[in-house]
Amino acid sequence: MKLDIGCSHYKKPGFIGVDILPGKDVDIVCSVENLIFAFPPGSVDEVYSRYMLEHVDGYFRALSEIYRVCKPGAKVTFILPHFSNHDYHGDPTHKRAFSLSSFNFIDSTRANGCDREYLTGVDFRIMSVKFSWWGDHFRCKKGWKRIVVGTLNSTINWLANLNPFLCERIWCHWVGGFYSVEFNLERK
Repeated sequence: MKLDIGCSHYKKPGFIGVDILPGKDVDIVCSVENLIFAFPPGSVDEVYSRYMLEHVDGYFRALSEIYRVCKPGAKVTFILPHFSNHDYHGDPTHKRAFSLSSFNFIDSTRANGCDREYLTGVDFRIMSVKFSWWGDHFRCKKGWKRIVVGTLNSTINWLANLNPFLCERIWCHWVGGFYSVEFNLERK
């Protein structure tokens, strides 16, 4: 089973759409904090979630629930606003922004002595983290602007993801910030 959590009107093909509000692509109306009522433990092979966790009040509960419903080895993808994203700060429903190290505390190999008592029993492996400079919905549809923006976006993304730490620490603000950060995780 594959879940697209927070899908709204844009469910990923082949996934079950889960959202707190009804929508054209929502199959199950349920908050991420209450997946316990909709899915048994270890029943999910893959979770995809795009721009959802920044809106959640019960952040640790949401991560615990996603972990609980995932089978060992399940793939989890979160696409979230980067802290340098100018749009993040303009939306009053956003509760948190994310950085390169935002999920280190849920990977026991990266926690670096961090106190994990507030989220016991959750242990994902971070497989990859990558930045995206220009959000997909901002892409120009046609003409020379599409070529210029597409080339610039590809170049900046490539450079940023060569060394994400250096990018985030030093030059992300030089390019006007990054729109999103994508985390690819695996449930241990």
